[in-house]
Amino acid sequence: MLLLKEPLECRTIRPRDRPIRCEVPLLFPHFCHPNRDWVQPIHSIPLGIVALLWLGAMSGCAHPTYQYGIPDRKVKFEPGTQTQFCVGGEHPHLDRMEGIVQYPRREVRKWFRKEGEPEIPEEESRSLAVQKAHEFLVLNEMPDVRIDIREYDPSEQWRRLRANPHVSPFWKYSTGTLRHVEYCLLPGRVFHQDSFNIYTNTLSLNSTRPPNALYAAAQAKYLHSRRYPGAFDGACYLPIVPLYRDIEVADDVLSYVHAKEEWEFEKTMYPQIYGNIGGDAIGQATSLIPGFAYVPFYVKPALKLGGNIAGRATGKWTADQREKERDP
Repeated sequence: MLLLKEPLECRTIRPRDRPIRCEVPLLFPHFCHPNRDWVQPIHSIPLGIVALLWLGAMSGCAHPTYQYGIPDRKVKFEPGTQTQFCVGGEHPHLDRMEGIVQYPRREVRKWFRKEGEPEIPEEESRSLAVQKAHEFLVLNEMPDVRIDIREYDPSEQWRRLRANPHVSPFWKYSTGTLRHVEYCLLPGRVFHQDSFNIYTNTLSLNSTRPPNALYAAAQAKYLHSRRYPGAFDGACYLPIVPLYRDIEVADDVLSYVHAKEEWEFEKTMYPQIYGNIGGDAIGQATSLIPGFAYVPFYVKPALKLGGNIAGRATGKWTADQREKERDP
């Protein structure tokens, strides 16, 4: 056996005039900092963070009871107040962009459609989505929330923001302005995105998927139940906070559909909601890992897509398990 009198000293030697070169194995490269002399391989990332967030995100489930309404809500409205609807008209430029953006999605859906499965018209699906969201708002006593259906009107949204007395001016003109810029530059009508804006108190429905519309309505209830909704929505720009919000909303909406005893609809909710949360969990985890600041632009979306697919599979498995429990 060879004995060494002194321990060996390991060094990484690199000429100063030679740039760092990262070898890229398959999809995920090593993480290289341009101003440091070390390379961090991907297997050294603390994947425990990802696993912890994943387990926390997938822990949501339907509760046997459901609390309708918002206890101790400060917003007051006159009895008999009806929900205000606003239906968007024609927008040639937005409609053209919508056709381009949605074309790949429509084609991919054709690949996965089962043989003989009837195709539901978009107008029928959109009508059902609006119905589900409106029913949720009525049963939870939120008739003051406006519902926009494929509407795009930045000036009207800004007017609603300024007229909203239930959010602090500081948050309205800071994070509320950021939300307004996002509304202007990334129209939900083009991307078929359902969302709720606490600063304008508006539920925007643009998709043809009832689970997404109901989930957005549940976000309205959750934000209205916060003591300081503007501050909480502003905190959602920080890491982990959006994931915490989404898990709470998922628990509420799954308990809601379970209480209504509409199993066929509840069964479609699990893959959709678990998929959204799975993608968000991976996205939030990557924001906590410093090494992901130096990866190519396509890595984070690819990981988020993987989290969405895994979440959908988990939701499908959960729905199947619940269906077995229902069978006598």
